[in-house]
Amino acid sequence: MQEEFQILTSKLVAGVPLVHVFSETNPGEGFQPVDTGLEDVFFTYIKADKAA
Repeated sequence: MQEEFQILTSKLVAGVPLVHVFSETNPGEGFQPVDTGLEDVFFTYIKADKAA
């Protein structure tokens, strides 16, 4: 999954994986849009800074 998507966060919630990815387009089946929060913005910035 890491090769296909820009993963911002991944964690287990009640034993179920919860993964936030950044994508300018629909990443495909199994994903749904969510309202972004400060955590998403922070990790997007950090990941972009590392890639530069």
